[in-house]
Amino acid sequence: YDPTILGDLEAAGYDRSFEYVARRAGYQWPVAAELAVTPHVTRRRTADYTAVSLERATRQVSRPAGVRLDLGGMGKGWTVDRAAELLSGEGPFLVNAGGDLYAHGQPGERRGWEVLLEHPLAADRWMARLYLDHAGLATSTVMKRRWSHNGRAAHHLIDPRTGEPADTDAISVTVVAQRTVLAEIFAKVALILGVTAGLAWLAETDGIEGLIYTADGRIVTTPGLAPMLDAVEPAGVRMA
Repeated sequence: YDPTILGDLEAAGYDRSFEYVARRAGYQWPVAAELAVTPHVTRRRTADYTAVSLERATRQVSRPAGVRLDLGGMGKGWTVDRAAELLSGEGPFLVNAGGDLYAHGQPGERRGWEVLLEHPLAADRWMARLYLDHAGLATSTVMKRRWSHNGRAAHHLIDPRTGEPADTDAISVTVVAQRTVLAEIFAKVALILGVTAGLAWLAETDGIEGLIYTADGRIVTTPGLAPMLDAVEPAGVRMA
């Protein structure tokens, strides 16, 4: 995860609000055969997150000239966690910021808050149902912010190793963690890594569980997610 990818994101064509980018590109939802991103020649990045310093005592951030930050990859999760802190002690609650959420307590006699994961290829269907208690959840997908730039497919998830939209066989990644901001960051990194490496990385990290929808239409999960899962359907189930 590297928040210094703002310049790379703009170079890929995401230089204004997504609504404008999509309209400018004549955006249409892709079919499964069009999901792959054709990588450009790798650009050399002049700096990364290690060049940025944070002074916590004075709340100051220092960065080299030309290095700009994009905190969109963690902002919603951080905000959800702050809201959850304010609500702590108020009984069961669910904070949901457009899919990045934190669940606390058990409403009624349920084992946790019921969460339906939207199918990445069909917004009117869900692909998995799970129950959360004292946990944050976030999903990252290449399907939500996708456009055409200079004749090639692009999306908003930049691989910091290349400076290009990630060339990955993971369509969406959902992560459950103790904090929503961690779930958000881990979901993005696992998606960039791809199915095999991403799933292995999630499985070996304490306190992190995940579910990946693959480019060939499978759902794979970390072993520790099983107690939270109630139903999984790769083809999707229509929303009630």
